Amino acid sequence: MKNRNIPFGYQYQNGVVTLHPIEEQVLRQIARDYLAGQSLLKIAEGLNANQVEYQPGIIGWNKARIMRLLEDKRYLGDGGYPAIIDADTF
Repeated sequence: MKNRNIPFGYQYQNGVVTLHPIEEQVLRQIARDYLAGQSLLKIAEGLNANQVEYQPGIIGWNKARIMRLLEDKRYLGDGGYPAIIDADTF
C-alpha cells in the first residue's frame, strides 16, 4: 500500500497545499460523530460501508486510523496546512 504524502483532507493544487473538498467534509463529519459519542469502530464501519476512500482506490478505515486523524494537530492549521477543525472541536 502506498503511503500518503499529504494528510487526509488536503491536496496539492499548483504546488500549494489546499483543502480537498470531499475529504475535508469527511473529516468534519468524523469529528462531529466522535463528539456526538459515536465510537471509533462505528465511525470506521460507517465509512467502510459507504465506500469512502482513504486513498484513491483504497477503503480501509479502522479505529487506529480514525484516532490518528482526530489527534492530528495539523487540522488546526499547524505546519502550514489550512485549518479544517477549530480549536473548540479539537
